[in-house]
This record gives sequence, structure tokens and C-alpha cells, in this order.
Amino acid sequence: MRLYRWLFGTALLLTSFILGAFCARFGWPPYPQMVKVYLSLRPDAHSNRLFADRAALLAAYRADTRAAQLVLAGDSQFARGDWPALLPDRRTALRAIDGETASQLLNRPDTLRAPGASHLAILIGINDLISGDSPRLICQRIEQLVNKTAQSMQVIVLGVLPTRRAGWNEQVRALNHCLRLTIPVRGARFIEAFADSEPLDHALSVDEIHLSAAGYRQLAAALEKALVL
Repeated sequence: MRLYRWLFGTALLLTSFILGAFCARFGWPPYPQMVKVYLSLRPDAHSNRLFADRAALLAAYRADTRAAQLVLAGDSQFARGDWPALLPDRRTALRAIDGETASQLLNRPDTLRAPGASHLAILIGINDLISGDSPRLICQRIEQLVNKTAQSMQVIVLGVLPTRRAGWNEQVRALNHCLRLTIPVRGARFIEAFADSEPLDHALSVDEIHLSAAGYRQLAAALEKALVL
């Protein structure tokens, strides 16, 4: 009898673990509801974008119904910023994901919303370049994204940040040149928080790509300036 109880308990635990893993992986109930409760209890959770994998994070974004003025969408350059501290006078909704590409962002426009949001800031493209996509193709994806979102919010597209990695900045400049020419035509604004004419300054980066605290202050200042113009 004791053996049967042990086998039953073990089977129940394994089944619960497997079901829980699938719910988290694909955003099935009750995982989104659990994340929503977690976010309501921990309003600082959005400052740590590594707490869940991509599917779970998308579920969390869809479950987040908190009001905001500014939605931040893109890759790790937005995802790793402490935006409540960087923009204390703005209610922000973070919708960025580490490693995100423009093609992935283009396919999740339903996550780029927040109640009351008037502005959407987009910073995306470096991961597409690293994957080998052409600047023109990435530019077209971002144009399509602007077309999907500009009707409901004012869109600000930030130029892709330069890096300290050899060979990438030429592609960054080509992408930003395309965005500079096409984004205003789509009814959105294009801004450059960092000049792409030279590599990212050592003081602004922690690993040749991602921003340091000083880098985030510069990025936040550029966003704040764009929001008041």
C-alpha cells in the first residue's frame, strides 16, 4: 500500500510539473492569470525582463492591464532598462524582450498596447543584423510595424544603437539611413539617441553592445526630449 501511494504521488507530481511547463511555455491558463497576480503584487517586476522565457513574457504582456502613457517595444536595449527610475514622470509599459528581432516584433502587435497610452517607442533591429538580414529588409519590417501601430498611437522609432563590435556599425548606419528617410513618411518620428558615425563609447556600454547606467541615462534623455516636442 505504501508503495502504491508513493507511485501515485510521484505520478501526480510529474503530471503537475509537465502541465505547468506547458502552461508556462504556451501561455495557457492559468499561467497568464498567475502572472497578472504576480505583477499586481510586484509592480517592479517589469524592471527584470529575464524572469520568464519569451512565451511566458508575451502572456504577461497580454495580461498586463495597467494604464501607461508610453509603451516601450523592442529588444534588450529597452528590456534591460529600469524605466520607472529612468522616466519617473512618465507611466511606462515595457513590451521589450531580450533577443527580439524586428520580424518577431512585427508579428505581435497585440502586445504593444496599454490602456491610455498615447506614444509607442520602438528600438529594434540589431538582432536582425546579427542574424544576417539586410538593412533594407529590416527597414521594411519596421515600416510595416509603424503602419500597424501609427493609427492608435504616436510612434517614435529610435535609430539602432552603434556597437563596439567590428564590422557591424556599417550595417547599423545603412539601416538607420533607411529609417531616417522612410519613417517620417509613415507618419512617425525618427530619432537618434546615439550617433552612429562612430562606435559606442566605452562609458556608455557594459559589453560592447548593451548599455551601461550612463548609456541608459542618455537614452532616457533622448526619449524625454522626443515626448515633449
